Formats: sequence, structure tokens, C-alpha cells
Amino acid sequence: MSAHHVTCLVSTPFQLLATREYLCKTKTPLSASRIIACPSVHNASRLDHLLKVLKIQPSHFILRRYFRNVSHKLTDAARFAFMAPDIARAERVTVALPTSHLDHWAAGLFASRRDRDVVLVDDGTRTISLVDSLREPHPPPESVLQQARNFLLDRPAPPTFISTVFSVFPLEPVPGVRIEQNLLDQLASETIPTHNAANIFLSQPVLEWRRIGAAKEREYLTRLSQQARSSRDRWIYVAHPAETRQNAARRAKELEMELAFPDVPIEAWCAWNIGAPRRVATIFSTAAFTLQILFRHRSTVEMWDTTDLFHPQYRSGVHDIFRYANSLGIDIVKTSA
Repeated sequence: MSAHHVTCLVSTPFQLLATREYLCKTKTPLSASRIIACPSVHNASRLDHLLKVLKIQPSHFILRRYFRNVSHKLTDAARFAFMAPDIARAERVTVALPTSHLDHWAAGLFASRRDRDVVLVDDGTRTISLVDSLREPHPPPESVLQQARNFLLDRPAPPTFISTVFSVFPLEPVPGVRIEQNLLDQLASETIPTHNAANIFLSQPVLEWRRIGAAKEREYLTRLSQQARSSRDRWIYVAHPAETRQNAARRAKELEMELAFPDVPIEAWCAWNIGAPRRVATIFSTAAFTLQILFRHRSTVEMWDTTDLFHPQYRSGVHDIFRYANSLGIDIVKTSA
């Protein structure tokens, strides 16, 4: 095995967990891996914290920016190009990055040797649509120069460099691509025994994300409270990173729930702190999917439907999540005032 058998690009805390799962599954020690952290400014501190918790020292820690002009793109492209010589020596590259044009271009650069094994590690539910796109006919792979040009011109390039997809989601086969399911085995092995199991509510910042108007929040919380009170068990309100502590504390108090503000992904927080919850409830958090897999269906997982309170332009996207959740056996519970 070479000094750096696998080079891993990661951008979010959950993607770091998923990458660790891939390395464990393939029996690749961290000593034979090079971890390159490429978070957005929003995820930087949380990713840095998880790296420390897992005792992983990245070889690079590079902030990605939201690109507003060509000069910003060139700056970040230059940063990725700076890493290219190190990555070129790897036998395998795992890509756990947002499915943006930059990341397609960068991964294409790293995979310019066609014998390279490029593994896509989950990017949330967007992985499903990305894998669907791989089933469509594609033109021959573009040169690195053409990929770079398309990137600068905001022209999407199909991710034809991907040879393997490692995903928590059950995916249909794709010709020429290996599909491997991530069952979160490593994290499952670290899950503490469950005593006095709690129920958890995975919050979604629907007001902060402007999914509902401020005038609707009272009814929204009333509906959640009615659902929670259908069970007298202990409830924990798991705040979303996009919520302020003040808002999360207010909502948890109104719902008469304990408050948790995890500093690691919810999957790791549950595994390391409370074990398998008795019941997992959410509005539309896709963490419901990963928790169902992690706890091997020992937890009852459900989504509480409040979409009639949402602004109309957001309802169809949530209904798409509900349809997918139904296909995985997750209950959709209709709420009403």
C-alpha cells in the first residue's frame, strides 16, 4: 500500500462520518489516507470540531466560498490546483463535496488518470438526483481544460469521473458504476446501550429559512405540541445548526421538551450520548433516513406533515421528501390545528 493510498475530500461533518465509514469498510487505515477538508464558511467550525473529536489531522483545511465572480472562482480553483500533485499520487480518491460545478471540475482534475478509482460519498439526498443523472447518456469525458472553462462559465459538467457511489440511500444500479450502501456499521458499533429511551424531535428552522411566515409559527408549534403529547415519554428537542440558541430554547420550552444543541452530526450525537431513541419525529429532516439505518429500525421514525402552513413554493419539495420517506417505510403523520 502506498504512503497515501486514499485521498479523501470532505466538506461537512456528516460527510466526514460517511468517509470514515468508507475507510472502515474497505479496511483502509487513516495512516494510509490523506484527509483534505474543504468546508464552506458555514460548516468550517463544526467540521474542525469533529476532526478533533475523531483525532483526525487533515493535510489541508481550505474554506470554500459562495462564488460571486470569476476572480473568486479563480482563487479557489488555484487552491485546488495547488493540492493536485499530492492527490495525483493517490490510488483512490473519495469525494464528499457539494455537487457544485467547482467540485465536479476539481474531482475531474484529480481523476485525470482514467485508472483512478473515484468514490462519491454521500451529499445528502442530492446524491439520489446525481446518481439518476449518471443513467443519462453522456458525451465523452471532457479534458481538464474544458472542465475548467465550463466551471468558469457556469456550465454544469456531468460527473462522468465517478466509478463508485457509497451512499446511505438504497440506489438503483447504474451501468459502469459500483453502488455500495453505507449501513453506518462503524457508528452502529459505537452506539451506547439504550436505557430509559427518549423520543427526539429533529427541528427544522422553518422560520429562519422562510418556509413559513412569522404569523404561522404559533399554529406550527401548537401542532407539534399536540403530536408530542400523544406520547407521555420524555422528549428531546434537537436544535438545528441554523437555529439561534435563543429561538431553539424558546421553542423547546413551548413544546415542553428538553433542549439539545449537538456539536456533532445528529447520528453521532445519538450514538454516543443517548443510544437508539424510542421515537424519532421531524418535519422533513433527511436525518430521519440515516437514523433509521443507524438504529436498524429499532426506533419508530415519522414525519409530521405541516406543509399546508408553508409558503406555496416550498410545498412540492417537501412532498417529494415525503414520497421518498414513504418508500422507506417512514410514516407521514398529518397534523391539524
